[in-house]
Order: sequence, then structure tokens, then C-alpha cells
Amino acid sequence: MFNERCTLDEATLLDYISGSASADIRAAVEGSPACRAAAEQLARELRPLLQAMYRVTCPGPDTLVAYQEGRLDSTGQLVYRRHLAECPHCQAEYQILVAMDTVPLRPAPSLLRRVIEALFQPPEALPVPLRGEILHYQTPQISIVLSTRRGSGKAIDWTLRGEIRGHDGQRAMNLLEGVVLRTHASGAETQGSVAENGTFSFQHLLADSYSLHILTPEEEVIVRHLVIGDAV
Repeated sequence: MFNERCTLDEATLLDYISGSASADIRAAVEGSPACRAAAEQLARELRPLLQAMYRVTCPGPDTLVAYQEGRLDSTGQLVYRRHLAECPHCQAEYQILVAMDTVPLRPAPSLLRRVIEALFQPPEALPVPLRGEILHYQTPQISIVLSTRRGSGKAIDWTLRGEIRGHDGQRAMNLLEGVVLRTHASGAETQGSVAENGTFSFQHLLADSYSLHILTPEEEVIVRHLVIGDAV
């Protein structure tokens, strides 16, 4: 068993490595530990050469993109489809393009956000006092207005709504990238819904103590302590 030698020649093993071998050859290689080891060794030795040469017979990357988007003429689509069926290199690149198309487009988040803590503004400090269950926070750049409301169903839950404004009183349009609530006790996160007009909301919240994180392209604005409902 340990002295078993692979009886297949290198040309046959190369067909196996390149994916062009018949089903019988694939079964013979995969059923023999010695042949599997020989194929792996040959693949390691040939990998740099194959990587350098495979584009010699492959259409360029622009053609692959055009095929994936259906922009080639009918003959071009047919020719490339046949090539794609036989070329593992182009198949791998094609699958990457397909996977990229399934990712929803959204603005790229900023990698280096300043972390800013929003400070609570008591009603007497506001130019015009706000009525009702409304909280007001402020940073050097924006103002944040929050309101909570208990749900009307049998289950006790809460809704949090908010908006951000500039210090001129106008809503900060197209500024929000995301909002997150994080519970103090467990660190569990809840993603909120944001709108282009500078408003956001969270639905079906449990009474608890949270921190609120507001993401803009340049800053992460944090309200450190936000109590919702009857939590203490």
C-alpha cells in the first residue's frame, strides 16, 4: 500500500489538473492516493507557469465583463459561452463578477470617522423649550432631536424617532449613513431605518438603557446614555 506508484503519465495528470480529463480519468486519479499526490505535486510545480500563460488563450477581462453584462453580439456571446464552459480560470473570474452583482450598492463608509459625543441640552438651555417627551442633544456641527412613544399593541414595546439638524435649524439632508442602538447590559445592536431628509427611527424596542450611534461620512456621533421606557 505504502509503495503504490501512480501509473498515469504527466500528460494525463495535466489534463486532470486543467479540468479537461474524462470522468474515467478523474475517477482513477481521485481513487488513488499516489495519483492524487502526484497531481498535487505537478500542480505546485506548474502553477507559476500556468498563471503566466492562461491569458494567452483567454479573452481579455473587458470581454468577460461585456459577456457578463450581455453586451456582446449574438455570435460573441455564443463563442465566449463555449470558452467559459471549458476554462476554469474564466469560470472563477465570472463567478466573482456574478457575486459582485448580488451585493446591493450603498455609499462606501468612511474608514476614519471622528468620534464625537453629543451633549444633552436641558429645556431651559434651548432657545425655544420643547414640549412633550422630547430629548435634545448637540455637537459642534449638528443638533439631534429624539422622541419616544409606547406601542399601542398588547406587547409593551417602544418606538424611537429622531432627526438631525444643522445649527441653522434646517434638517441635515443626505448626511446619515446609519444609526445603531446598543444596549448597555449586553452590547446587543439594533439597526435603525434612515431617510434622506435627516430623520431616522427604531421600531419595537424593549425598555432598556442604550447608547445611540449616529454615523455620518466624517463622524460617529454618540449619545452615551439613552433610557427608553421604564428602564433604569
